[in-house]
Amino acid sequence: MRDRCYGAIVEALNRLQIRALVTKSENGQYPPHIRLEAWRPTAESFGNRDDDARVRGELHLQFIAMPYHEHTIVTNAWAKLAGEEISITERPVFGQDDAVEWALYAVGSRSAKPGSYRPFRDAIKAVLVSMVPFARGPHSNRIAKPYKDAFSISAPMLFGVGGLIVGSLAFSTFSAAYSDGEVFTALLLFLAAAALIITAVLFARRKHAVSVIDRPTIPPRYLIRVDGWHAVIPDLGATGEDLRHKLMARLEALRSAAIVTEVERYGYRTPNGFDERDRIVVSKEQSTAHIHLYQFGGDLFVGWDSYVNWACWKETGPISSRREGSKVVEYRGLTSDIYLPNQFDLIDVDSLTEVVHRHVTIVVKAAMEEHKIDQEIDFIIVRGDRDSALDKDRYDRQSKRDRNRPQAEKRRWRVS
Repeated sequence: MRDRCYGAIVEALNRLQIRALVTKSENGQYPPHIRLEAWRPTAESFGNRDDDARVRGELHLQFIAMPYHEHTIVTNAWAKLAGEEISITERPVFGQDDAVEWALYAVGSRSAKPGSYRPFRDAIKAVLVSMVPFARGPHSNRIAKPYKDAFSISAPMLFGVGGLIVGSLAFSTFSAAYSDGEVFTALLLFLAAAALIITAVLFARRKHAVSVIDRPTIPPRYLIRVDGWHAVIPDLGATGEDLRHKLMARLEALRSAAIVTEVERYGYRTPNGFDERDRIVVSKEQSTAHIHLYQFGGDLFVGWDSYVNWACWKETGPISSRREGSKVVEYRGLTSDIYLPNQFDLIDVDSLTEVVHRHVTIVVKAAMEEHKIDQEIDFIIVRGDRDSALDKDRYDRQSKRDRNRPQAEKRRWRVS
């Protein structure tokens, strides 16, 4: 969803020859998001070289997973243009065309507000729907049918209620035929108590099962640098792509050892815009390495950094539950959480570091020999601080930021 909307926004802006800074979240950042920033000349200054007045436009799209719902992804959108803010929250239907509309509004190329932003109409629909039982709201996103009970009353509850009804009927019948109603009152209370006890026993004996969604391919990331190495190889700038393919082939052979290698695009904001590049990401459990090969004139920059990952998946509370005979299944999602590394994780990082460095060294030395480059290259790894990588005070600081983040996000998405 993030990549499709990002591509649609960039394509639309390029087609209209509009310059704007459009960035997307890196892999491992949850929830995924897209940000846009642009400066547009005011109507009074447009075409006037002596007046450089500008208005600022911003856009933030956030895509949130909603497992077990009818729509598994919902979208938050927030835009600000010349001081005016609009936003929507948890929209289950939000496509590429909607993303383009919001982007064009944020850069001032669209005078009308996005079609998905209709607060007055949505409020009227919500009021009307609230008056009709079982009606659906304008942006409802219910639990999907396979993950909820068809009826909210379970068999044990029906048994207990049925016992009370039978006892009441028996009391009414016998008390009308006999004058001594105390005996039958006691009988009614006994039946009611028995029904409640049996109901409680049946509830207690039900089997509870938990179903959790599959983990996404890319885990959450909060990377702390451990080691690194880099060098600039003269006269190898044109061979960077070839070396990348050779290095990927060697690292892909390690997949059987649960070492995963992927190529990812990442970017950083610079004073002159947004710079995007590709990197090779090698990971095993909580250890990760980033390998960089970039042409620098006629030379080639080669380097890598290894990290320990301070993030992990954590189960959410029950999203829904379903009774299947004598078994109750709870459906849970996943959310990112802070993970405290230990010595085993550090051993994995050290091992991955050595493996990556060995393969990088072999590929680089072979390329230098092939192109007859006679230059002394230092292949010694630059070691980092292990104590910093396992610093538990970092956990407290990150936890504090995590506690404050939901309130900041709630203030941003204040218009539904």
